Formats: sequence, C-alpha cells, structure tokens
Amino acid sequence: MSTTRTLASYLSNLNYEDLPPAVIEKGKVAILDVVGNAIGGYPLRLSKTFLDIAKTSGGGRDAATLIGDGSKVSVPMAAFGNGALSTMLDYADHQ
Repeated sequence: MSTTRTLASYLSNLNYEDLPPAVIEKGKVAILDVVGNAIGGYPLRLSKTFLDIAKTSGGGRDAATLIGDGSKVSVPMAAFGNGALSTMLDYADHQ
C-alpha cells in the first residue's frame, strides 16, 4: 500500500476521541492562528484581489464562506481565498 493510501486509511478511520489532549489543543491553536491572521489580513488591499479571484473563478456549488465578507463560493475557491487571507500578515505560530 502506498504512503498516501496508508495515511488516508488512517485518517478516514480516526475519531476525535482518539486524539490525545495535546494534539487537540495544538489543533485549536492552529485554527485560531489561521482565522486570526485571515481576519487581520482582510482589510489589506491585496486581499481584495485574492477574494475577487475566489468569487469569480467558479469551481462548483457555492457551499463555503470567505472570511471577512461572508461571500459564498465553492469549497476549492474558499480554500484558496481564505488561505491567501491567512498569509496576508505573514505571521505563523510554529510552536
């Protein structure tokens, strides 16, 4: 079995309850870090460019939300737009 399949199999069978408390805590901190940086980066001029691309590129059913303005876009375009926002301030918490 390939490494990707092994990892996918493990993750698809993983339950939240199986995670150690330290892993859950690190995950929560990582999520807060990303969302906080996205909110902080939203007012920057370059953010508008990325959000406009996410809004106009299509890519599927409007099922996900862009951070900051609340627009609904496809899941891949939300990942693109929100991911771009999360790097606007170029902060990362690498603990």
